Amino acid sequence: MPETDQTDSNQKKVGDKKKQVFDPGMKRILGWGLAALAVLLVFTFVQRAGRIPFFTENFLSLVLLMVIVVQACIYSRQWEVMRRQWIAMRRGLVQTRNIVGQNERVIEKMQGQLDAVTDQAGIMRDSLTETRNIIDQNERSLRAYFGVRAMTIEPLTIGARPRIWITFVNGGQTPAWHFNAWFIGLIVDTQPLGDPWTVEESAGDIGNSFVPAGAEKTIVYDQTEFIVTRERLDAIKDRERMTRLFVFGDAHYNDISGGPKKSFHFCGVYDPDSRKFRDYEV
Repeated sequence: MPETDQTDSNQKKVGDKKKQVFDPGMKRILGWGLAALAVLLVFTFVQRAGRIPFFTENFLSLVLLMVIVVQACIYSRQWEVMRRQWIAMRRGLVQTRNIVGQNERVIEKMQGQLDAVTDQAGIMRDSLTETRNIIDQNERSLRAYFGVRAMTIEPLTIGARPRIWITFVNGGQTPAWHFNAWFIGLIVDTQPLGDPWTVEESAGDIGNSFVPAGAEKTIVYDQTEFIVTRERLDAIKDRERMTRLFVFGDAHYNDISGGPKKSFHFCGVYDPDSRKFRDYEV
């Protein structure tokens, strides 16, 4: 079956070639040539003398004329084919230009959509940042915050080893847990040098408790490392001298924000006139 198909195909190709060679135009030229050849033969036989030269000369001229006519016909066909190809190419170029124009419009539309998406992404990013900031602010406002409500040291009498009371308050809106603190009392002739929270004389961790929102927590430290003497007491009360009684320390706790423990420092200096402590910035 494949061989038969190939044979039929080849026959069709040969038939198409014959049709291309012997089309109506070529048949007319061939007919005109045969008619001219017949006329030439008639005139050749009419001639009584010089028939062969007459036939040869005119036959060659007839053949040359036929070749010229056939060549002209072939050129005409080629020109027609080229003209049709040029028309097809021009149409294809127009279609290509239209397609390119459509693609450009599609690209412009897609670029516009991309710009719109980019703008929306920027708006969403800004909104997300603002939302995150609001969440952070809400979280900070809800977190536990501690401060020192009161600080007391007693007794300040000669020979006594005073105890320190510090009352902390949770000023936040959520509780804190694992709250503990350490602090010490120190009498120095100047302010605490360097970082006062690194001194060796420390109270250690005191307390480890749960503190609700708005609640207070008082911690007492009765293991102070100094004894009140007459000289120290007079020096504290003498305003012309720079001797000060400091109480300072550190507190740390956990809250709803998670992560490591939060901490804060505190420092108070004793005022002999009011017998109270005031905040002191180290």
